[in-house]
Amino acid sequence: MTWMRAHKMRNCDTNTPDDKLTNILLTEPLLENENEAHNDNNVNLNKRNVRNTLWFASFASAGRSLWSSSVLAVFIYKMTNDNAEAVGTLTSIRGVATLLASIPTGIIVDRYRRDIMLKIASVFGMVAIIIASTSSFLQNFHGLALALAMWGLFWGITNTALGALLADSTGEGEERTQVFTQRKICETLGNAAGPIIACVMFAFLEDDWSSESCAAVLIAGQVMSIPAIMIMCFFQDTASSSADDNDTACSSSDDSSNEEEEEQERTTDDSFSFSKNYREFHKQIRGDDCSLACETVQTTASSTVASENIRQEDSSSKTTSEDEDDTNSRCIRSERFIPIFVAMHDVTTGLASGMSISYFPVFFSDETYMNLSPIIVQLLYVIAPMGNALLTYMARSLSLKYGRCHVAVAHKWIGISCMFGLIGAYTHNAPSYVVCMLYVIRTAFMNSTNALTKSLLMDSVPKAERGKWTALESVNQFSWCGSAMIGGFLVTLDGILFNFCITGVMQFCATVPLCILMLSGRVK
Repeated sequence: MTWMRAHKMRNCDTNTPDDKLTNILLTEPLLENENEAHNDNNVNLNKRNVRNTLWFASFASAGRSLWSSSVLAVFIYKMTNDNAEAVGTLTSIRGVATLLASIPTGIIVDRYRRDIMLKIASVFGMVAIIIASTSSFLQNFHGLALALAMWGLFWGITNTALGALLADSTGEGEERTQVFTQRKICETLGNAAGPIIACVMFAFLEDDWSSESCAAVLIAGQVMSIPAIMIMCFFQDTASSSADDNDTACSSSDDSSNEEEEEQERTTDDSFSFSKNYREFHKQIRGDDCSLACETVQTTASSTVASENIRQEDSSSKTTSEDEDDTNSRCIRSERFIPIFVAMHDVTTGLASGMSISYFPVFFSDETYMNLSPIIVQLLYVIAPMGNALLTYMARSLSLKYGRCHVAVAHKWIGISCMFGLIGAYTHNAPSYVVCMLYVIRTAFMNSTNALTKSLLMDSVPKAERGKWTALESVNQFSWCGSAMIGGFLVTLDGILFNFCITGVMQFCATVPLCILMLSGRVK
């Protein structure tokens, strides 16, 4: 910095104060224009990522619901000669693969670009589609197990990377809650679209639960998932993330470059300081000799050095205070209280729901229980997501008045009550439409709070850790699918209704962490 001031003094005879002032005044708008362009680029990327996420959620959920919501469980059940444990085993394979992929992905996406991980996930998705279509056509049990493992890897990477990228592309609070709600509504509408297509297909396939009919629907679901795989190639990390990556690479390659950048920033500050002082003496000495200008520059430089020393002292004191704040924040790391308890709720809910979610299709289709036709079952899986989409929107509106935790707990308790009502209605030989109505209400309420808890979790963690916390969603997928094996054991032990009872009890226990958050007063 000293040599730069000397350089200014030596070139005083060639660079007049007017030239210096002109350079400074021209530099200011250029810097402002660069910042505005950078911000506009980030805004456009964020909007495109949000738009792609909504399209992906629609196509992915439509394809997945077509082949896995009700048909997959019945297909496995029929292919293995009414073996309930086989349903839980294959479903748990997908859950284990999801867990194995989500944990390393959560670490990677916090250090590297998230869009790269999404492109890697698209490769696993295409492989899963090919294997699943072939295995369904051949009715090969082991091939289907491999396909579900590939789908588990796909969703483990996708849920983690896409969740973190979406959180980076939205602002905190209401904006993030709104976007997550829109995403959830797109997913639920897609979940309704899949059974509609399955309903039409079963109408042309004689409306029976034969293995051949189920295999045809499974293959159609794989084909419908292709657009979602293609959309994943159009995501792009925000410009701020790219800048962070570049800064990290530069700092790791050469630490001296940071010192040069800081010196250049201070030099720029000196130039602006010089321009301010120059405007004052310019009015008096316009046209005077260069010696007077040089003396003024010397005075300006000395004052700038003094101000720089003061700024360095302030910076050191500020650094000390920031270190103290960091120490205090580490000591008061009770801010982890909110995300930990929300994660406990999500994981426990996923574990409980996974025990029974794969056995509702068996409950509705098997001759021992409801013995409903495929078209009727698909209609149930159409109505439930539509009700879920409506309640998801209502939950967001209610959360603005009553708080996210209060609304989430209320909706969960209503859904749990309907679960026990369903068991009681079937046990007392109530009409089939009563049991089906209770199932629809239960499903709609239980799944209407995911956007609230997810946005609450993302608001409570720093950006640098969102990948790790988003990986919990994939852990939920594991607990959802992995607990299906436990559900199969319970079904074998004492029937499907016993499995439903255990599920209801565990879902009620899952609301306890949210109740603790409400009583603590940390969240609304």
